[in-house]
Amino acid sequence: MKNLWAILAAVGLAAIPVGLYGQVQTRAGLLDIGAHLDVVYRYSAESNNNPGSDEVYWSGYESLNAETMILALSGTVNEQLSWEFNNAFGWPVWTQGVPDSNFALMVLDANMKWRIVDPLGLIIGRQLVPTLLCNGPHSMAVLHTANFPLVLTGGYNAAMVSPPTYQTGIGLELNFADFYINTVYYNGELVGGNALPGGNDTGSEQDPDKMKGWNTAIGYSGEVGPGKLKARGFYFQESSDLNQTEPEDDSSIAGYGLSAIYDAKIIFVGAEFMSATRDPEDEGAESVTQYGYYGLVGGRISSVELAFRYDFVDYTNQSNADYPGAEDTNTETWYTFAINYLINEDATIGIDYVLKYPEAPEDTDYPNINEISVIAELDLL
Repeated sequence: MKNLWAILAAVGLAAIPVGLYGQVQTRAGLLDIGAHLDVVYRYSAESNNNPGSDEVYWSGYESLNAETMILALSGTVNEQLSWEFNNAFGWPVWTQGVPDSNFALMVLDANMKWRIVDPLGLIIGRQLVPTLLCNGPHSMAVLHTANFPLVLTGGYNAAMVSPPTYQTGIGLELNFADFYINTVYYNGELVGGNALPGGNDTGSEQDPDKMKGWNTAIGYSGEVGPGKLKARGFYFQESSDLNQTEPEDDSSIAGYGLSAIYDAKIIFVGAEFMSATRDPEDEGAESVTQYGYYGLVGGRISSVELAFRYDFVDYTNQSNADYPGAEDTNTETWYTFAINYLINEDATIGIDYVLKYPEAPEDTDYPNINEISVIAELDLL
């Protein structure tokens, strides 16, 4: 904590527009160049390196990472054909509620968009599958906090079954007025338990090329009264059949969700819910259903923004033989209090205090895993 004010100064400087944005005329049309940067300081004070018999180990942490760095390129060939390529660096990874500073490189979008007729488009390549509104590059305009919701990441006790995020496939999108319908058929990825990119983590021996999935979403994005409303409902399913000999070698994930976020000049509110069921391939293993939700409310006074978010997840039926004792640790609740300063429309700096309450077994003392985080975000996408 003694370094907090120095960290505040450092991330404040990082929020000054140092990214790049531009438009370049090329032979194929107009090229747009954009950038995104999140720099986050995280601090969890308590450490318990020598726990007693009724206590749980917790090392605490203090980290400063560039958690999301994105270079984005997009362009138009003509009125019917466009393309985009977004690359991310240093994506955050969470392990049992603790941020991991492992550096990562990941292609986000890499696709072509063909406008077949005016309301109907075909998207070919890697694309963001529309599920939860918060399931994408972090944006203070959506989350207003430094952490992804528990419904995406899971927390101290366990990870959530993740919805698909960036996947390679073929999508159709139909737009009419402020409404849209999107359907994507894609190759799934076996890396579940992480907010990005999502998938079906049911066995390391599986072949990723055998995992297929689809997602259908119906959404709305438009002006309502003095603010803008974004709402979406979706259903996804991923499954595999490895064509091996018996025993049964199928596995699947299926889930659905509902989202709504309303943002006006003075106030914003939002809520999202998701339920997902994982049916593992292992013979005799039981399926696992998880659900979670969050509620968000906040307001603005000039350039100062106040926000509060309530997160809850339930790992539900993990009290079976595959998860002994899980009935004592199958829920978790977080309370996030945030103060943000809007430097301009592209840059924000914020301070969060997160109260974390994982369910603990009886007669077991959990450590204080509360977190202070300071985030500086530059968004020129």
